[in-house]
Amino acid sequence: MVVSGALAVRWIRDYLVQQPSSSSSSSFAVTKAENVHHGVGVATEQQTKKVGMTRKGAKSLPEESDSTTTTSYPNSASRCTTDNDGNDLLHLIPSLIHHGREHTVFRQEFAFYAAPRGKPLSLLTPPLSSDSPRRELLQCKLGDLCRRLAGLLSPTGRFGPLAAVQTTIANPRQPNIGSGGLFETGGAGTWSVAFQSMLEGILRDGEDMAVVLSYATIRRHFRRLGYLLDEVTTARLVVLDAADESNILVTMDSQDDDAGESKIIVVGLSDWSSCVFGDPLLATAFSDPLQLPHPPSAAFLRGFNHTVSETEPGYPAGLNRAIIEDVDKAPIRLLLYQVYHSVTRIVREFYRPRGDNSASELEARRALNLALTKLAEVSDDDVRKKERHPRPSGEMSPAKRIKTLEHGNPE
Repeated sequence: MVVSGALAVRWIRDYLVQQPSSSSSSSFAVTKAENVHHGVGVATEQQTKKVGMTRKGAKSLPEESDSTTTTSYPNSASRCTTDNDGNDLLHLIPSLIHHGREHTVFRQEFAFYAAPRGKPLSLLTPPLSSDSPRRELLQCKLGDLCRRLAGLLSPTGRFGPLAAVQTTIANPRQPNIGSGGLFETGGAGTWSVAFQSMLEGILRDGEDMAVVLSYATIRRHFRRLGYLLDEVTTARLVVLDAADESNILVTMDSQDDDAGESKIIVVGLSDWSSCVFGDPLLATAFSDPLQLPHPPSAAFLRGFNHTVSETEPGYPAGLNRAIIEDVDKAPIRLLLYQVYHSVTRIVREFYRPRGDNSASELEARRALNLALTKLAEVSDDDVRKKERHPRPSGEMSPAKRIKTLEHGNPE
């Protein structure tokens, strides 16, 4: 996780710094009126300077004009989407001070970051109510965050964990739990191969710990339906838990809004290690059955779709087709992703047990069984009309390649 997080932070920061600045305001730029009326915003450079936060080791940022204006919309649900550039997104990236390796026999890697501001949204007291206008606007901005992250494309065009794809700037590392063999290949040429390797990696981790799971059933469903993932041809950046309340860092502004409540400022994410180049629907906000709200709220979808309409087509049919490919088959992909997230949650409890691991595991098992039941209901006739796309010549799943080498004979 140390390696994955450090590589992700470095790559995203470098990517954004190299992008040309736009004269238009960012979708994360917080207008004074928006702050006053709704009490939600995202930290800007001026706000960072105001609280005396320094970003050691960070590259200099383009100067922003104080005269920047943003578009006003007639209702709170639509205030989070405007024209944008990368500057304010850059302010959410932590400052990586140093990333290196211990001079010991263990050679463990480490990373130092500038002290983060804020605390996880899940620890906010009192918590935001489900019908709070501030929560609605916050969900809209988180959807916008996921959309803008999805606008960052794989530098090599390959799919898989960011740390695996970035082997051109860092030597191959020991893969994280669930990363499969992608670190040995610099990612995969297709999304189905990359996802299969990630899924197979977490399944083998479960087998190593003798975790009781429906391994054969899961693998059978992927063999039957996994080819549908090849409709995803653009490797987009996905921070899997970017919208998780435990990962979102916020601060409370000392100035109250008109309702007498402190304004909430989004200042970043506490963990960037879950970055993957692939299908944006793999993000937990879309496909983790235990993520709340599930399915994504209407406000989140407005932010992700970059629209201001109060009425949207049903989910997932109404997803932004400029970002989400093959929306018509998205429900089947979402079921496969739900299986992945559920298995990951179950296996993680055995590797990193917590105090409430029994309840969490039981909840994840229920979600897994439900997803597998729905996959069993998908008949071949439902997908037969979709032409199967063979893998590029000579390409084999990295997970299969490793298994072949272990047994010393071709598969």
